[in-house]
Amino acid sequence: MEKSESILKGKGYVDRDRYMTEPADTFSTPEEVARYCGVSLQTVVSWLQKGRLRQTQGPLIRVDDLVNFMHQNHLAIPAELLSESASAANQPNLRILVVDEDKPTANAIERVFRNMGFDVMQVNNGFDAGVTYIRRKPELMTLDLNLEGMSGIELIEHIRATQTHKAKILVISNSVPSLMAKAKAAGADAVISKPFDNDSLRRAVRILLTS
Repeated sequence: MEKSESILKGKGYVDRDRYMTEPADTFSTPEEVARYCGVSLQTVVSWLQKGRLRQTQGPLIRVDDLVNFMHQNHLAIPAELLSESASAANQPNLRILVVDEDKPTANAIERVFRNMGFDVMQVNNGFDAGVTYIRRKPELMTLDLNLEGMSGIELIEHIRATQTHKAKILVISNSVPSLMAKAKAAGADAVISKPFDNDSLRRAVRILLTS
């Protein structure tokens, strides 16, 4: 049974990456729609089945469509949704560089950013991170501290000491608190501990890019 079919029966969880064909747009899963609207998943499934709420990518719902639906039905619209809708519609293609040796983690971070409408680059070691930073000049770089060759802290120190382009640096790591503090002292703008949730990651990125 396809996941889209199982969701329509109120089962399973949607894998965004499977259905995304327009990475520059922002989408919500049925589970997220239920949370935003303060209803059960089965209620969202009923809306979808009756055509009251439109699906765009497999079982995914475009944020703009969800905002319009909530407005038409006099539902309170969370600020987070309005921010995501405006981001997808009006935000220039800001570049984010994702640096993490763990490929599944890097892919998960990249998916979150692509769903937010960003242009995302991914590398998996410190050397490639430094080269890509210099060549592509991202607006923001996420960085794990545990990198082969050049450590995350060494990379931060090198970038802050030698580069005139000052991207925001968000450390995402499971390192001990003392190393996280050292990363901040070296020039990181913010730190998030692993494991992290996507909402916290999105909030941190929005704050950094608007500060």
